Amino acid sequence: MESDEENNIVVSNDKENQDVVWKRKQWDAVIQVVAYNVYLASLIHIYNQLKNANRVTQIDSLDSYLVREKSRFELMNDLKVTRNCRGLIRMSPAAFVRFCKLLRDGGHLSDTRRASVEEQVAKLLYIVGHNARNFTLSLFFKR
Repeated sequence: MESDEENNIVVSNDKENQDVVWKRKQWDAVIQVVAYNVYLASLIHIYNQLKNANRVTQIDSLDSYLVREKSRFELMNDLKVTRNCRGLIRMSPAAFVRFCKLLRDGGHLSDTRRASVEEQVAKLLYIVGHNARNFTLSLFFKR
C-alpha cells in the first residue's frame, strides 16, 4: 500500500515539477522576446540618429559649398573687371577675357563641372606668374 502512495506522490511531484519547469520556460521566452524588442528599438533609434547627423552634415557642407562658390564667382568677376587682374595673373582684364575666349572658341579648353575656363586659366597664370604651390592656390581659389 505504501508503494501506491509513494508512486502517487512521485507522479504528483513529477507533474508539479513539469509545470514549474514549463512556467519557467515560458517566463524565459517572454523575457527573451522583450529583450530582443528593446534591442531592436535601440538599433532603430541609433540608425535614425546617424541618419539625422548625416543630414545636418550635408546641409553644412552645402552651405560651405555655396560660400566657396560665391567667393570664386566674385574673384572671377574681379579678374575680368578690376586692376587686381594685373597683380594676380599678370594680365590686363581685357587680355584675360580675350585669351579665355580664344581658348574656349578654339576648343582647347571647356568648362567642367568644377571649374570654368576662366578659373582654369586664372589658376595656371597664377601658378606660373607667382611660382605658387597647390596649397597657396587652394587658399586663393577656395578649392
